[in-house]
Amino acid sequence: MKKLLVILFLLLISITAYAGSADAIIKCQSGSGRTHLKLLDQDLSALFTGGELSIDKKSITFDHEDDSGRIISDLKRGVYVIHYYNTKNDITLEFYAVPKTIKKTELDDYSTSYKFNAIIGAGSTDPRDKNKNALDKTIWLDCTLKYRV
Repeated sequence: MKKLLVILFLLLISITAYAGSADAIIKCQSGSGRTHLKLLDQDLSALFTGGELSIDKKSITFDHEDDSGRIISDLKRGVYVIHYYNTKNDITLEFYAVPKTIKKTELDDYSTSYKFNAIIGAGSTDPRDKNKNALDKTIWLDCTLKYRV
């Protein structure tokens, strides 16, 4: 009986260790629909965990394994910036929300949602370019950020 209680206790501890841990998912699309961006922010704690940029159905992936991404975030004050540079793959992303556009759209006990406009900076890697050259212009996006515990 004691063994069973110990096993149940250990099982409950391991389950609760992951409670409340989830990625905030940011999905963006350009007005033309040619550009799509998906980014992940662990627990809305400004910890970049990856993403993907697609333009004209050509994609590049951003991973966090080498700790290449940095997020500066204060959504209440209208700040959300991601700078990603992977030296191994020579991939860059400059992403920032337009401050006055960040609006909270949903809130309940378990989820948060924001809508905002954002820009991919011209210094970002163009996924259509085989030589990994930078974009020749900024790209404006409409974005949603959703987070659910």
